[in-house]
Amino acid sequence: MFEELAILKKKLDSYRPLDSNKMAAIGEKLRIEWTYNSNAIEGNTLSLSETAFFLREGLTSKGKPLSEYLETRNHAEAQEYYQALDMADKKDYTLIIEMIEREVTRTITLMLNVIEGRDAFSKEDLKRRLGIFEERIEKLDKDPIGKAVDEEKRRHCRERIYQFLEKLTKEMVEENKSEMVRFGVEDYLEQTSSYPLLTAAQEAQHYIKRYMSSVLQNIAQYLNSRNIIITEETRKAEETSILQLNLISQRKYIPQGILTFVILPTRFTIIIVFTINISGLEKDEEIFDTTQQVIDYIQGSVLWEDWDKKTLEDFFVKAFTEFLKQIELEIEKRRLREKRI
Repeated sequence: MFEELAILKKKLDSYRPLDSNKMAAIGEKLRIEWTYNSNAIEGNTLSLSETAFFLREGLTSKGKPLSEYLETRNHAEAQEYYQALDMADKKDYTLIIEMIEREVTRTITLMLNVIEGRDAFSKEDLKRRLGIFEERIEKLDKDPIGKAVDEEKRRHCRERIYQFLEKLTKEMVEENKSEMVRFGVEDYLEQTSSYPLLTAAQEAQHYIKRYMSSVLQNIAQYLNSRNIIITEETRKAEETSILQLNLISQRKYIPQGILTFVILPTRFTIIIVFTINISGLEKDEEIFDTTQQVIDYIQGSVLWEDWDKKTLEDFFVKAFTEFLKQIELEIEKRRLREKRI
């Protein structure tokens, strides 16, 4: 079977490259037949010709429920979305920009319909309104006083969040004192040598910088996957507050751990992320694998007074509880390993 597929693939490749008209025809045929077959499997009663007529002309047939046409439209739009993503991966953003423009226009039309009670708006009308909005945004961008105020507000909010988390962290450390382990609360930028896993061959500042670079990279990837774009500029230390809770142990079966709170300012919000990293034991040596991290976040206003302090406290408790849970899991893993030995 695979040999037959290879022959067919080779035959198909011999026709490449196809001209744009043929590619468009193939794409349209795929769009219609894929939509029809996929929906038919789910019980949609539209025929192939009805599906094609609706997708090409936007017209419906008598006696068919609206839900079936909505299913057809949604399936076709989903295909277009995947095609746009595939093109974007190849650095061609034409289709995805068209889709965004279409959705923005549709949304604005709906909003104006609600506000002004009109059913339709001309393209020129929408362009005019968008132009006014763009002019206002440009004025805001060119306003140095406004920018300074915004930056001051962000800095104030970042500092207050940091102080709030630091207070909660110290209180929690006090409640969880133990002779077996030692907790240390530290500002990332002020750390020197009281850091877990430092050996004679590792200088503290070099180790900390390398570790945090990896942590920030993981955070950026995590947030970007949730459509929150974190740029290299945002990740700079002077724009980011980092509070760390280090667990240091001298007992073999108790791992070392780092709970990190990272406060990231964006243009319109403040994002608080926590990461948890627990060391693993390899040949009697504690090793951190920064790819094995627990990450979560909350997002809020750039104004400190807008933050719900209970929500912030709950987020901290969630982070600390998860920190202890991950430590317990690693302890149990080590005990089981000792029993097998």
